[in-house]
Amino acid sequence: MQEQADFLHVKELGGLELLKARYHQKQFSKHVHEGYCIGVIEEGAQNFFRTGQLHTAPKGDIILVNADEIHTGSSAVESGWGYRAIYPTPEMLLDIGQDFFTIKNSVPWFPSAVVHDLGLAQQLSLLFDLLEQNENTLLKESMYLSTIAHLIRRYGKAKLTPA
Repeated sequence: MQEQADFLHVKELGGLELLKARYHQKQFSKHVHEGYCIGVIEEGAQNFFRTGQLHTAPKGDIILVNADEIHTGSSAVESGWGYRAIYPTPEMLLDIGQDFFTIKNSVPWFPSAVVHDLGLAQQLSLLFDLLEQNENTLLKESMYLSTIAHLIRRYGKAKLTPA
């Protein structure tokens, strides 16, 4: 298995980043991203440090890393892991979150690093498939908004952002 990572910027969604990656021996040291990482493990299993503890996400699970949150990444199995993920910025999620939180200027915070929700994982995979296509702008926007809204409603908490 060869290490591979492909990035795509979805211009219709404000430059939203989409990653499709397969890693065998890659180990990511502690780092942060400006945006959230919302992904689905498609092969193998991933280990990662987040919120002070080590988490394992097997095939079919959703991984959630909050913006500017220290985390790592490595394989949990000998065969490596493959996943797809989007990296929305806090600003991208601010508008969507306003419908779910009573506190003004709050962005979502996801307390769980790994979520086992087969229906949402399948919906995210469908979204990722759609985002890789060159057409269907309205469908991309609709699917993105409904998927992120569902994720925030089920698994997000309000976190205040500086005014």
